[in-house]
Amino acid sequence: MSVPAEIAPDPTETARTLAVALGGASGALLRFAVELLCAAALPASLALTSALLAVNLLGAALLGVLAGRLERRDGNPLLTAFLGTGLCGAFTTFSGFTLHLDRLHQTEGQLTAAIFFVLSLAGGASGYSIGRLLGRRIDGPSQ
Repeated sequence: MSVPAEIAPDPTETARTLAVALGGASGALLRFAVELLCAAALPASLALTSALLAVNLLGAALLGVLAGRLERRDGNPLLTAFLGTGLCGAFTTFSGFTLHLDRLHQTEGQLTAAIFFVLSLAGGASGYSIGRLLGRRIDGPSQ
């Protein structure tokens, strides 16, 4: 018995969904690895702040590289779903950023929270922009 075409899942959408899921799992595991590395290498008072800053800046730069590459050539939609929505989406963490910002404000004071905020936003925007430029140049000059 076959499923009528109008209710059968689109294989392209199924593949994109799987790409996002696999990318998301990979990104979450990578973020956890960064947290473990920071916890092992840094004092407890700096570990979480450093881990969140690192994943958000690295994720912004990686997303910039991906965007720059897509400007130069047609991107593979599965690779874009895996790397962009999945991996970068799970690797970076806005919810963790906002929660930690509030905790820093409560425990370390307004100045420390403000520094973390500015470094995160300015660093993320800069990382994305630099990554985008690098992504556009990977294949050499435009034709």
